[in-house]
Amino acid sequence: MQPTPGDVHVDQLLSNVSTAYIQNPNSFIADKVFPIVPVTFKSDKIAQFTKQPWMRSQAKPRGLSSESAGSGYEVTTTTYACEVYALHKDIDDQTRKNSQSPFAPDKNATDFVTQQLLLQREIQFMTDFFATGKWGNEWTGNTSASDYAGDTIKQWDQSSGATPIADVINACTEVQLQTGMRPNIGVISRQVYDKLKVHSEILDRIKYTSSDSIDRILLARLFELEDLLIAEAVYDTAAEGAAASQSFVAGKHMLLAYRTPTPALDMPTAGLIPVWTDYLGAGGFGNRIKKFRMEPINSDRVEGELAYDMKVVCSDAAIFLNGVIA
Repeated sequence: MQPTPGDVHVDQLLSNVSTAYIQNPNSFIADKVFPIVPVTFKSDKIAQFTKQPWMRSQAKPRGLSSESAGSGYEVTTTTYACEVYALHKDIDDQTRKNSQSPFAPDKNATDFVTQQLLLQREIQFMTDFFATGKWGNEWTGNTSASDYAGDTIKQWDQSSGATPIADVINACTEVQLQTGMRPNIGVISRQVYDKLKVHSEILDRIKYTSSDSIDRILLARLFELEDLLIAEAVYDTAAEGAAASQSFVAGKHMLLAYRTPTPALDMPTAGLIPVWTDYLGAGGFGNRIKKFRMEPINSDRVEGELAYDMKVVCSDAAIFLNGVIA
């Protein structure tokens, strides 16, 4: 009997390729929206000047031999408190000794821990910033028509009559009217982005003026924004052992916000992200990866940490468009 392929070769793992569900780092936007502020202590206070004295016109004509008009402003404070998030993956001695290419236990563990921390940070961003009840201005999508006075807009995936460009521009004007600051950054989910790329209003707007494909840069220009970020991270909402239930971390919404390019004294911004960089040598986002020995369980531990807070500081300097698609 002639030998078969199975008789002359025993299948082994390829040493130059493997697969893992590691999401593209560009899918995560939590560190790109609001200014990151390095802080020395885990918690502290942030000074806030009250808005109204700065918005009123209080200078008066000065009469002969008379004093100038007097006025002033008030200062309040808000607090931040950096939470330390952590996760570890153990590499036991037997697994390490028995590993061969393409497995690299230390790299695999570091990649896994890093991905998990990025995912946690993205979820926290959406919880703290990309949700209802967080901002002083909020409009809601519906199936009928846009009514800015009623804080509603027609959902952009309805068959006709939706006006995403006008909705975004009017929403930004609403924020500017209240604060004197016009939103300069937008955040949308991948699902919203997909609908906008094929929206008839947007296609009609550019068909005679541009041959460029519709991307986030072009959309930002149409919306009169400096930047538009697409939140693309995905996660499994099912419990361990249950059937997978994949979802985008970001919902079907849009956030429009004013952010200062560089956080500084007296500079307004809708949100801030304090990061505890003084936490035992943590990196630029309060992050660090450690590896240390766990002798009682005959393992090396790869452990990652993030130390940060996500803080709304000028709630009226942003507007949240809830449910812009169905």
